[in-house]
Amino acid sequence: MIVILLANTTLAGCWDNDELDTISIATGLGVDAAENEEDVHLILQVGKIKENSGYESGSSQQENSFWVMETIDKGISSAINNLDTESTRTIFLHHNQVIIFGKEQAQKGIKKYVDAFSREHQMRMETWVVVADNMAKDILSNAVEQETNSAIGLSKMIETSSRQYESFSVRFIDLISKMMEETTSPIIPIVRAKPEDQNSKFEITGLAIFKDDKYIGKLDLEKVRGYSWIMDRCKKNSLNVTTDNGYANMNITNINLKKDPKITEDELLISIDFKGDINVSEMQGFEGMNSNEVFSALKKAGERAIKKEILDCFNYTKELNGDIYGFGTEISRKYPKEWEKMKENWNDLYTELKMEININLTVRDTGKIVKSLDMEERAE
Repeated sequence: MIVILLANTTLAGCWDNDELDTISIATGLGVDAAENEEDVHLILQVGKIKENSGYESGSSQQENSFWVMETIDKGISSAINNLDTESTRTIFLHHNQVIIFGKEQAQKGIKKYVDAFSREHQMRMETWVVVADNMAKDILSNAVEQETNSAIGLSKMIETSSRQYESFSVRFIDLISKMMEETTSPIIPIVRAKPEDQNSKFEITGLAIFKDDKYIGKLDLEKVRGYSWIMDRCKKNSLNVTTDNGYANMNITNINLKKDPKITEDELLISIDFKGDINVSEMQGFEGMNSNEVFSALKKAGERAIKKEILDCFNYTKELNGDIYGFGTEISRKYPKEWEKMKENWNDLYTELKMEININLTVRDTGKIVKSLDMEERAE
């Protein structure tokens, strides 16, 4: 069992000037692949502290308000100690915003690093975890407009993105929890820097799928939504649908989701029951159709689109043999005796798993007018 002591301090104002002169506050931590696979390539982003004013303001400084430290050593603890020795200040990790695994290192495996970080007494369990689309050092070395440093900018970007999909919100404690489950494949958001003039902004390009602690595949943004539908992790459920008669943008609200694993003599099945309301925010076309015909068309189109997104993601994970949903865990809860016989063969069983989806949407709101202007014009 890991016991973590969380610090309740703030970034500035917690120390007097003498203390600030003796510490380096790490805001971002990265792990890239070392040339020797037995070694650790550790990167730290450290905020520059200005006397009497805490962190320097990134928007008012000619130079970066942070610097990047890196070392290669045999382990995480020795790497941190190495940086501590090389620095004139003691490295302080309590305010680290994010842990970044470089793509190559993620593909080689992250288990030993997760284990080491979990034992580091300064590491906070609520720290964000991401995978870089290239190297972690590239992310930590970037300056970000209007932010003190890239780690803080990245942290804010994750919070903003999570308002749409909670799936992008992966903290260190979440990763540990998923890695401890016997059959679940953890997912971690993938981040890349977008060059913009001299500074960079970040974007999440998808979710990295891990199996046996290695990055094995990626959910693109469409598949992320398919995953989020079935996990009830969509916060902003905007859906564009096109029919033979017109186009509509709709928001899916009041979602009621039930997942039920079933074991029969012939197959292993996950039954999905998905109910929700349609609020139409934009509608074009549908000439010559009455309201009931349009609502029926929108209902069918919405149900068809959601089902396709769910199945596209599910079938992709079956190809990778990565149970990102935790279906194995759900089966173990409902059928504990049967699961004891199944769990050793879950890799094979997951690829044969069937999914039965029942989606029922109801049109509740079409805005202030029921018909589109095209419908009105045709009616005249």
